Amino acid sequence: MKSIMRKIKKKCFLIILGLAVLIVSLLVFRLWYTRGYKSAAGIYLTTAGQSYIVIEPGHLGSLRVKEGFFISYYWFFLPSFSHKIAGEGPVSLDASYKNGRLIVRQRIKKKKVFGREYYTEFLNLLLKPSESIPGDWDLVDSELIVFSGVKLKITSKSFWKKLFKSDDFKEFRETIANLFEEESMYFRLDPSKAPVRSFLHSIDDNRIPRLYNSLLRGDYTGSSLDTARNLVRKFPNDPYLDLLLVDMEALSDNAEKSFQLYTRWLEKYRGLSCPLLDLAGNIVWRNVSNSMWRKNTGKKGFHYNKIFDMKKGMEQRNSEIRELFHAEDFPFYPLSEPFVRPLKKHDYAIPDMVNFIALQVHSKVCRALAVSCLFQGRFSESLDFLGCAYHLGQSLVCHGNFITRIIGIAICSITSNGLEYFVLNACQEPEDFKEFRSILEKLNKSPIQEKKTPLLEGEHPLLLLMMNISGKSIPNIEGVSLKHNVSGMKFQLVRMATAAKHHLIAKGDFPETKKDFEAFLEDAIPKDAFGENTDLLYTKHSKDAFYVYSVGPDKTDNKAAFSYDPTNGTVSGGDIFIRIPREREFPFPREGVRAKNAYELLDQFPNGLPADIFADEKGRPFSIMESTETSPVMILSFGPDTDEADFKPFTKGITKEGSEVFEPVPTPPPPKDASYGRSLQWIMRRTEKYPAPPGYWKIKCPYDPTNGTISPGDIYIEIPK
Repeated sequence: MKSIMRKIKKKCFLIILGLAVLIVSLLVFRLWYTRGYKSAAGIYLTTAGQSYIVIEPGHLGSLRVKEGFFISYYWFFLPSFSHKIAGEGPVSLDASYKNGRLIVRQRIKKKKVFGREYYTEFLNLLLKPSESIPGDWDLVDSELIVFSGVKLKITSKSFWKKLFKSDDFKEFRETIANLFEEESMYFRLDPSKAPVRSFLHSIDDNRIPRLYNSLLRGDYTGSSLDTARNLVRKFPNDPYLDLLLVDMEALSDNAEKSFQLYTRWLEKYRGLSCPLLDLAGNIVWRNVSNSMWRKNTGKKGFHYNKIFDMKKGMEQRNSEIRELFHAEDFPFYPLSEPFVRPLKKHDYAIPDMVNFIALQVHSKVCRALAVSCLFQGRFSESLDFLGCAYHLGQSLVCHGNFITRIIGIAICSITSNGLEYFVLNACQEPEDFKEFRSILEKLNKSPIQEKKTPLLEGEHPLLLLMMNISGKSIPNIEGVSLKHNVSGMKFQLVRMATAAKHHLIAKGDFPETKKDFEAFLEDAIPKDAFGENTDLLYTKHSKDAFYVYSVGPDKTDNKAAFSYDPTNGTVSGGDIFIRIPREREFPFPREGVRAKNAYELLDQFPNGLPADIFADEKGRPFSIMESTETSPVMILSFGPDTDEADFKPFTKGITKEGSEVFEPVPTPPPPKDASYGRSLQWIMRRTEKYPAPPGYWKIKCPYDPTNGTISPGDIYIEIPK
């Protein structure tokens, strides 16, 4: 018995000894594998200074994140905020050091966002010691996984049908697996941009956490500004601190100082060829330019929604729009967002949301009003509406987030079509083209023109801009970028069409060479965004039709034979072009239109009237309300309520007294050379003797935005006899 016990004790001792040796070996290996781990401890600025992180050494080669966070994707949905974010609430951060590499992991979890299911974000960063700045860390690789929850597809009829008709267990199991729909996005660092230099930038000063906590609470002045100035004095020639100070000076309305500091920053640091730092500089420049604008104009910023205040009537809105467009410094409609974005107690400090519906509707109203002005001979006023609406679109593309930029692109496209109407139909004399050119060049040389502002600059956190994106729920960045280029080419083609039309009026024929264009344009022919470093093109189909065009997204030169149509696919065949006819399609007279009735009006416009942007049927022209003994003929658009479907043409001509006063006016046949026929042209007869029968379309009150952005009412003008 004793011998057995001795054997057991001996085996236990050997097992314990073996475990002890194993543990010691593992500890020794860990200490060897994590040797130099203390070099990763420190206070860092991250993502070019948008955030900060404090890493401390632990025990036995371990590291811990004391405070701070990385700006990644859904960080701004944090439900709570305190001066030490890491490890609290939904945010957790950990760091480890292995074989000379620093690995940082961040997880953000939100149970409910905007009534939807929870979001969980996993950010993994791999860094190595910087090759250029001792103490900094370069980002070698990263991945960001955004999991947006699981949806049950229990309402799908096809699911239940497959479930009960499954013939075997395998099919049943696959059907059950498809019950859940996962929403996720996946981001990886773009290899062409790796490594990202100084992604963690070391600043050995305990004032950094205090400063950033103040900035995250929205305090950019007073003691925070003094702290930033002192840090810059202590750490001269630091590009990240210098840029942070520029932003704080701009937000504190020290316009001239911020401009001087930014100019100096560009001279010193633009040569570093660091894409992350360049992107940061672009964002800060927005605040510097807005600060200068506020100083020069005496105005403290202008939010888009102020134009669309529901208390303002149409006349007041239009007056303000024209005033803004003619402002000496061409206002930016600034939406200043600090480089270090503040956090509220319970959410991200989002500025007033842009009223997207109002912006789009009012840009269409501006275009409808611009066309209405052409009928009345008010050409300068028409240009003001179009110019200001286009600049509004430019501003949205420059200053907003992803959805705001999409709206801006749409507004630019809407307005470009209006500018095309103007140059092809309103300009008659060489002087007219010079005035129109001044407007186009003013827009083209605006500081916020797309060529000087990357499409996605400022849209997502800087880290996201360095990544490739894949997944189910990702925004279609490539598609929006393509639409952005299509919109830009439409505007540049308007400039080319203006030069071509001017040459026709001044010289009697269309241009033959590039010099014929360059004599009118203030610079060379614009580059084609879809060509391989080629200019926009031009061709002459006949003696009466000249075309300027871009090869379009398919990058194939079709000689403007057929038009690019995005409804056929984002990248589909066709060119983007403007057809310039020798004769005006819509000959608006300089003194304005005069007509006793609809037929006299149509005699002046043999091709019909321009298209009504608010009509349901694409290409339907402005409608005509026939004159009466006491009321003139009227031209009208259906307005933002788009009530075309409510119009029921009266066909029987029956009234209470049996009269036929409501017999519809017959539509004249289209001319043989018309681009579209009169079949779309509506002429509505009215009477003052009898009330309109049921179902007969009647003109409503004038459109008034104080009744709502999309409210009943029509946009119409009276044509003098």
